[in-house]
Amino acid sequence: MSEQPDKPAPKVLTQRAILIGGIILVVIAVVVTWLLLQLGVGTTQLDAIRTGGTLVVGAGGAVALLLTARKQRSTELELRQKHEAHLLAEKIAADNHAHQLQVAKDAREDATERRITDLYIKAADQLGSEKAPVRLAGLRALERLAQGNPEQRQTIVDVICAYLRMPSASDEPQEREVRLTAQRILVTHLSPTDNPDGFWPDTDLDLSGAVLDDFRLSQCRLRTGFFSRTEFAGTAWFTNVEFTGDAWFTRAKFGDDAGFENADFQGRGGFTDIVFAGRARFGNARFAHTARFDRTTFGATAKFDNASFLKSAGFIDVKFGADAGFSGARFIRAPRFDGAKFAGPARFDGTTFASGARFVDVTFTGNPPHEVAEFRPDGAQSSDD
Repeated sequence: MSEQPDKPAPKVLTQRAILIGGIILVVIAVVVTWLLLQLGVGTTQLDAIRTGGTLVVGAGGAVALLLTARKQRSTELELRQKHEAHLLAEKIAADNHAHQLQVAKDAREDATERRITDLYIKAADQLGSEKAPVRLAGLRALERLAQGNPEQRQTIVDVICAYLRMPSASDEPQEREVRLTAQRILVTHLSPTDNPDGFWPDTDLDLSGAVLDDFRLSQCRLRTGFFSRTEFAGTAWFTNVEFTGDAWFTRAKFGDDAGFENADFQGRGGFTDIVFAGRARFGNARFAHTARFDRTTFGATAKFDNASFLKSAGFIDVKFGADAGFSGARFIRAPRFDGAKFAGPARFDGTTFASGARFVDVTFTGNPPHEVAEFRPDGAQSSDD
């Protein structure tokens, strides 16, 4: 930025200048008086002197008026300069104050960041300890850190999920307690109804490949859930769970009963290549997007009564080892049951197929349900045939 040139300082009348101006006025008066007397324009000597004096007084008054105006202007300039200087001083003071506030804010944020980082590192170190009580303390420290710092919650959830994905450090009961505590922390803070003050919204869970013991995610709300290749040892409860994003359970193994009653899948639901050793219950579940159960094995009862499938649904090559219930289920688009095998009773009473259905090469135990008869091509058969 180029510097502006300095304004010239205002000129000041000196005493010498004023004296010279007075002498000039006197000389002018004398000259005028002399001319009047010499010219003899019908005036007396007294009139000539009076006329000259009048000229001097008038000129002096004009000069005085000029000086007064100049003084007034100088006074106004001085007041304006003082006002501008005051405004400039206030601006500088405000800028300095704002700068100080910003410096203090930055210092506080830096201190907070350092404190959070220190706490995070300390808790992570505790989580890697060989002693179970220390690991428990590390989990609780991470939980407190996430509760007090919402911007850190997803990172801390990822750390807890990573711990659960790692192989178990030992088979000791203490290690099982540490893992159950990690599961409870996740479940506790994903429930908006049971823990409204401690709810962590818009959380993603990645428990792919983890081994989970008696896992309960009931009454919870999360964004996306990744449970691919996850092994659920014991029961697994997802009743009334809400996935606002996708939910992936591809190649998961359920060692006992699994409950998904009243679950709300707003994104895609991937349940392909799964083994359900126990009962699988999806009653009143809602699938707002694609739902795929292809090549899944249901070792016991599979219940989809009153479930809603609002987009495409696939049960291709599914094996139903016991009762399969779809009573009252609603399919907006035509579901595909190609190659499915029903080893037990298949119930479709009250099922709604809004756009038809595909039952190609389907095997039923006994006579196929009459509700699907119209959708059976020549390839559909009964195991008694």
